[in-house]
Amino acid sequence: MNSKKIIGKIAKSNYLPVILLVAAILFSLRFFDQISFMANPVEYILFAFGNTAIYLFLINAYIPFVLLISPKGLGLAGLKKHRRLIGMLSYLFVVLHVATYMLSEPWEELANNIVRPFILIGMSGFLILSMLAVTSNNKSIKKLGKKNWKNLHRFLYLMIPILFLHISAKDKNNPSASLIIFAPLVLSYLIRLFYFLKNRNKSSYAT
Repeated sequence: MNSKKIIGKIAKSNYLPVILLVAAILFSLRFFDQISFMANPVEYILFAFGNTAIYLFLINAYIPFVLLISPKGLGLAGLKKHRRLIGMLSYLFVVLHVATYMLSEPWEELANNIVRPFILIGMSGFLILSMLAVTSNNKSIKKLGKKNWKNLHRFLYLMIPILFLHISAKDKNNPSASLIIFAPLVLSYLIRLFYFLKNRNKSSYAT
């Protein structure tokens, strides 16, 4: 069996989302050791859930770019079928992140913190992701219509500036962290936009 067939089988494998999930969790946990956990377990859990959600979000966001730049015969097209599941796994960790925060703070403190920039930005992102998660099913596609469903799910693009601002506002001492995470993603979207406009111009000339 040649390497292209092996890559194609891996891309289509139902185990791939599980492997990516485990990798995202391990990548998040690498930042902390046992001492960090014992010093502030809630902060540790919040960070782990939040970072796992972000890594899964990034993996999902990069799939169209990978398909765009990879050779057509490489067999990576099978990655498309995993995008919805990876998105739901990312949302699951967002829910765990938000739930951990809400359960770890007194209600009075939650009410006072809601006006803090990183909380306000984070909650707006959570509402957008909740809307997208609820409609990430075939029933919603049929009910809304494919065009309307696609337009609704373009709200996902708003999550890039929201996540950037959320992380930046939370970690003011390390503003470069957000740039390192999201600058390559923005670049990948710009490249995709360039290819989209280029292909659209070709189509218009052809007609």
